[in-house]
Amino acid sequence: MAGFRDKYKKQKKDLLRRHEQSVADKGGGQFGSYVEIGKLPKGVGFWKCTEGSHIIDFIPFLAGPNMPEISGGGIKEGEFTWLVDLWIHRNVGVLDAPYVCPARTNGKPCAICEHIQQNRDSMSKEEFDGMKAKRRTLYLIWCHDNSDEENKGIQLWDMAHWFMENNLKEIAERPKGGGTILYFDPDAGKNVLFTRRGSGMSNTQFLGHRFDDREAPIPDKILDQSFPLDSIIKYSDYDEIYKAFYGTDKNADSSNAADAPFETDPEPEPEQEPEQEVAEEELQPDECPVNGEFGADHDQLEACNDGDGCPNWDNCYAANQEMQPDPEPEQEPEPPKRTQRLRSTKTADSADKPKPIRKPIRRK
Repeated sequence: MAGFRDKYKKQKKDLLRRHEQSVADKGGGQFGSYVEIGKLPKGVGFWKCTEGSHIIDFIPFLAGPNMPEISGGGIKEGEFTWLVDLWIHRNVGVLDAPYVCPARTNGKPCAICEHIQQNRDSMSKEEFDGMKAKRRTLYLIWCHDNSDEENKGIQLWDMAHWFMENNLKEIAERPKGGGTILYFDPDAGKNVLFTRRGSGMSNTQFLGHRFDDREAPIPDKILDQSFPLDSIIKYSDYDEIYKAFYGTDKNADSSNAADAPFETDPEPEPEQEPEQEVAEEELQPDECPVNGEFGADHDQLEACNDGDGCPNWDNCYAANQEMQPDPEPEQEPEPPKRTQRLRSTKTADSADKPKPIRKPIRRK
């Protein structure tokens, strides 16, 4: 019978691979369902933009075959670009997973966009803002904040379009028709300087965007780390997003759907409200049982793992993760283009659909 060491040696390569993937995933948990961590080149990690001043270079890359068809600006495989432009539905389903919006990104049917179109008049602003797709940009950057950051080489940065790309477009345009500044050019480009203030969901600002002359062109050892950034993007299909959003398969047995309380009962919500109110009086889903700061103090207090653990541990963890990504500015909803097909030809009547999974609204 093989001993422990023999068994370990046989699986050592797989263990090393999982460890490398775990290291690369540090700080990148919020990407969830739209960045395939295992496809990142060895040594490339995620850049965490902390509070304070920063100096970075944007590193261009050759586009692969996976660039967005609509939001990608028409970039073709083999052409140089400096970003991947995506629209993301965040916090989808019970796992709070993010998904690339097929409609806004690639002009394909999207189950979430369908739901929004069919129910917009009855949705609150909070519900609408939580469901609508938000614009994100992925970059390859080289950070010059300190020697440790520089030695890391290329890093991946996921950022709200509003806070970075929107500002860079403004300052990259030369006055009086003088063209644009190619700040991402390896030879004639610029250092990008900016300051981040605040670290919470509602108090974060990105200020002082400006360009500065580089001391030298980007060295080859950095440029050679570049790779097709679109190669790590995962585009989920309609059925996968539908299942995550509604909590059931689109083609599930109709008899099961007919037995569901929320579809057979014409007024399900009023009947459920009293039970929910009683539960919230005991311990609300966004309440710390030991009066800690919900989300911010996750796994920092003795009671977090005392005995059977905190009953709101999962909710607190989700809130803590939401504090990590950059906040999204509130924007007015954009109506879909008339030429953009958002509804699937196979979509069932809205009355036959299950209701999307709804989660309790956390207190700010």
